[in-house]
Amino acid sequence: MMSTPETASRLVSGRPPGARERRPTIVAARNVANDGYWEWNLATSAVEYSPRCREMLGITESFVLSHPSAWLDRVHPNDRDAVRAVIQRLSSGEQTRAQCEHRVQHADGSYRWLMARAATVCDSQGLPNRVVGWLSDVTD
Repeated sequence: MMSTPETASRLVSGRPPGARERRPTIVAARNVANDGYWEWNLATSAVEYSPRCREMLGITESFVLSHPSAWLDRVHPNDRDAVRAVIQRLSSGEQTRAQCEHRVQHADGSYRWLMARAATVCDSQGLPNRVVGWLSDVTD
Protein backbone atom coordinates (compact mmCIF):
# COMPACT_ATOMS: atom_id res chain seq x y z
CA MET A 1 0.00 0.00 0.00
CA MET A 2 1.28 3.48 -0.87
CA SER A 3 1.73 5.56 2.21
CA THR A 4 4.12 8.37 1.32
CA PRO A 5 4.96 10.64 -1.61
CA GLU A 6 8.40 9.01 -1.63
CA THR A 7 6.76 5.64 -2.41
CA ALA A 8 4.90 7.18 -5.34
CA SER A 9 8.15 8.72 -6.57
CA ARG A 10 9.81 5.28 -6.61
CA LEU A 11 6.87 3.91 -8.60
CA VAL A 12 7.23 6.56 -11.27
CA SER A 13 11.02 6.70 -11.30
CA GLY A 14 11.62 2.96 -11.10
CA ARG A 15 14.06 3.32 -8.19
CA PRO A 16 14.01 0.29 -5.88
CA PRO A 17 12.83 0.63 -2.28
CA GLY A 18 15.64 1.94 -0.09
CA ALA A 19 17.37 3.80 -2.91
CA ARG A 20 18.51 7.26 -1.83
CA GLU A 21 16.68 10.26 -3.21
CA ARG A 22 19.14 11.85 -5.62
CA ARG A 23 17.52 15.23 -5.50
CA PRO A 24 15.98 16.05 -2.12
CA THR A 25 14.38 19.12 -3.66
CA ILE A 26 11.94 16.84 -5.51
CA VAL A 27 10.35 15.84 -2.20
CA ALA A 28 10.14 19.49 -1.14
CA ALA A 29 8.58 20.48 -4.48
CA ARG A 30 5.90 17.79 -4.16
CA ASN A 31 5.01 19.08 -0.70
CA VAL A 32 4.78 22.67 -1.96
CA ALA A 33 2.61 21.62 -4.91
CA ASN A 34 0.09 20.12 -2.46
CA ASP A 35 -0.87 17.44 -5.00
CA GLY A 36 -2.38 14.09 -4.22
CA TYR A 37 -1.13 10.83 -5.68
CA TRP A 38 -2.82 7.56 -6.58
CA GLU A 39 -1.98 4.11 -7.90
CA TRP A 40 -4.14 1.77 -9.98
CA ASN A 41 -3.20 -1.92 -10.05
CA LEU A 42 -4.35 -3.14 -13.48
CA ALA A 43 -4.35 -6.83 -12.48
CA THR A 44 -6.68 -6.37 -9.52
CA SER A 45 -8.37 -3.09 -10.60
CA ALA A 46 -7.70 -1.78 -7.08
CA VAL A 47 -7.05 1.95 -6.82
CA GLU A 48 -5.40 3.56 -3.80
CA TYR A 49 -5.56 7.28 -3.05
CA SER A 50 -3.30 9.39 -0.85
CA PRO A 51 -4.75 11.38 2.03
CA ARG A 52 -4.38 14.57 -0.06
CA CYS A 53 -6.51 13.09 -2.87
CA ARG A 54 -9.20 12.22 -0.35
CA GLU A 55 -8.96 15.69 1.14
CA MET A 56 -9.50 17.30 -2.29
CA LEU A 57 -12.71 15.30 -2.64
CA GLY A 58 -13.84 15.74 0.95
CA ILE A 59 -13.95 11.99 1.57
CA THR A 60 -12.72 10.00 4.54
CA GLU A 61 -10.52 6.91 4.58
CA SER A 62 -13.62 4.77 5.19
CA PHE A 63 -15.19 5.97 1.92
CA VAL A 64 -14.13 3.43 -0.69
CA LEU A 65 -13.05 4.48 -4.18
CA SER A 66 -11.28 1.23 -4.88
CA HIS A 67 -12.09 0.76 -8.58
CA PRO A 68 -11.79 3.08 -11.59
CA SER A 69 -15.57 2.96 -12.05
CA ALA A 70 -15.98 4.55 -8.61
CA TRP A 71 -13.91 7.49 -9.87
CA LEU A 72 -15.91 7.72 -13.09
CA ASP A 73 -19.14 7.82 -11.08
CA ARG A 74 -17.88 11.07 -9.48
CA VAL A 75 -16.72 12.66 -12.76
CA HIS A 76 -19.06 15.31 -14.14
CA PRO A 77 -21.32 13.76 -16.84
CA ASN A 78 -20.00 16.20 -19.48
CA ASP A 79 -16.40 15.08 -18.82
CA ARG A 80 -16.99 11.35 -18.33
CA ASP A 81 -16.43 10.17 -21.93
CA ALA A 82 -13.09 11.98 -22.19
CA VAL A 83 -11.89 10.59 -18.85
CA ARG A 84 -13.08 7.09 -19.77
CA ALA A 85 -11.11 7.31 -23.05
CA VAL A 86 -7.91 8.32 -21.22
CA ILE A 87 -8.35 5.46 -18.74
CA GLN A 88 -8.81 2.99 -21.61
CA ARG A 89 -5.72 4.19 -23.49
CA LEU A 90 -3.54 4.02 -20.38
CA SER A 91 -4.76 0.60 -19.26
CA SER A 92 -4.34 -0.91 -22.72
CA GLY A 93 -0.81 0.43 -23.15
CA GLU A 94 -1.85 2.48 -26.18
CA GLN A 95 -0.66 5.57 -24.30
CA THR A 96 1.98 5.70 -21.54
CA ARG A 97 1.43 9.25 -20.23
CA ALA A 98 -1.67 11.39 -20.01
CA GLN A 99 -2.95 14.64 -18.66
CA CYS A 100 -6.64 15.34 -18.24
CA GLU A 101 -8.46 18.30 -16.69
CA HIS A 102 -11.96 17.42 -15.56
CA ARG A 103 -14.61 18.07 -12.92
CA VAL A 104 -15.07 15.66 -10.02
CA GLN A 105 -17.82 15.77 -7.43
CA HIS A 106 -16.77 16.76 -3.92
CA ALA A 107 -18.51 15.15 -0.92
CA ASP A 108 -20.46 18.40 -0.43
CA GLY A 109 -22.07 17.96 -3.88
CA SER A 110 -20.10 20.70 -5.63
CA TYR A 111 -17.73 19.98 -8.50
CA ARG A 112 -14.00 20.68 -8.33
CA TRP A 113 -11.78 21.04 -11.37
CA LEU A 114 -8.87 18.62 -11.09
CA MET A 115 -5.83 18.16 -13.28
CA ALA A 116 -4.87 14.51 -13.40
CA ARG A 117 -1.45 13.46 -14.66
CA ALA A 118 -0.74 9.77 -15.10
CA ALA A 119 1.92 7.38 -16.31
CA THR A 120 1.79 3.69 -17.07
CA VAL A 121 4.28 1.43 -15.29
CA CYS A 122 5.17 -1.76 -17.16
CA ASP A 123 6.25 -5.18 -15.96
CA SER A 124 9.44 -6.95 -17.03
CA GLN A 125 7.78 -8.04 -20.31
CA GLY A 126 6.89 -4.45 -21.15
CA LEU A 127 3.18 -4.88 -20.44
CA PRO A 128 1.29 -2.26 -18.39
CA ASN A 129 0.65 -3.47 -14.84
CA ARG A 130 0.02 -0.20 -12.97
CA VAL A 131 -0.96 3.36 -13.63
CA VAL A 132 0.28 5.99 -11.19
CA GLY A 133 -0.63 9.60 -11.07
CA TRP A 134 -0.99 12.95 -9.41
CA LEU A 135 -4.02 15.15 -8.86
CA SER A 136 -3.99 18.91 -8.57
CA ASP A 137 -7.02 20.97 -7.59
CA VAL A 138 -7.23 23.68 -10.27
CA THR A 139 -10.72 24.90 -9.34
CA ASP A 140 -9.58 28.47 -8.68
